[in-house]
Amino acid sequence: MLNILPLGPSPIRELDGLFSLNDLHRASGGAPKHAPRLFLRSEQIKALVREIQGTDLHLALKVTHGGSNPGTYACRELVIAYAAWISPTFHLKVLRVFLDQTKNSVPAERKEAAQIVASAVASKVFSSAYNAIVNSGGKHWQQARWLVSLSDDDEGVRPSTRLIENDEFVMSLGHLTREIYEPEDRFGTSEELAALADVCHKELIRRTAR
Repeated sequence: MLNILPLGPSPIRELDGLFSLNDLHRASGGAPKHAPRLFLRSEQIKALVREIQGTDLHLALKVTHGGSNPGTYACRELVIAYAAWISPTFHLKVLRVFLDQTKNSVPAERKEAAQIVASAVASKVFSSAYNAIVNSGGKHWQQARWLVSLSDDDEGVRPSTRLIENDEFVMSLGHLTREIYEPEDRFGTSEELAALADVCHKELIRRTAR
């Protein structure tokens, strides 16, 4: 499968997880002294190829002479080494392309693991909500409001579900603060605000007396 790795205005072809050194050569300016064949003649690079294929067990280099995509294709390590061999400026440019790709991508195994965890948590949330509805008698549960909270401990994620009463509201402390200071006075009535202030005042006195 052939994909394209963008490098400025010059597309770099990708074939079987390897990148075209010929396209990189053109992207760098195409100077004859920077031809891929000269780079690959170096004993240091030959040793690097042997090291990559000997330790990581993945293809480091592939040369295709026919077909629709002839050329020399190399793994990421060799691409970075090739860019450094050409110039520090080109090296930095290629490095940034690969770093951006890594930052914006998630390995397949991590995605699969995250999906397994999410499915397990979702199953627990469903069970918690179902049990709460059954224990409440199950009457008019569609019109009721339910609060689901998650806690994380040594046993993993544990959800809990409870019914929110008609005269009860739930919001974060930051949201509560913003609502109180809204110019439209959207937060309840003056009596409710006074009751809240009274409770907070009594709690402050209790804590101070400790």
